[in-house]
Amino acid sequence: MFDSIYSQDVNPGKRKYDRLSERKVKYIVRHKISDKSTKSIALWMRVSISTVKRVWSYWLTYHEYIPLKKRGDQKEKD
Repeated sequence: MFDSIYSQDVNPGKRKYDRLSERKVKYIVRHKISDKSTKSIALWMRVSISTVKRVWSYWLTYHEYIPLKKRGDQKEKD
């Protein structure tokens, strides 16, 4: 009886994360500087905790934002 209500969510325990954007990277760095927790930032920005750690580690090492990779096939220039 209740299976039809919950059948749309295939993995109820698995989180869905959004892509990392330049805006999210700046937010993460800004809030880590103001001493917010990694977990709260990850939940608010819908990214994994390891992503927040990776962005923060890059910032501490190089003092610049982590470079983002471009999606899709890159066209070759002649």
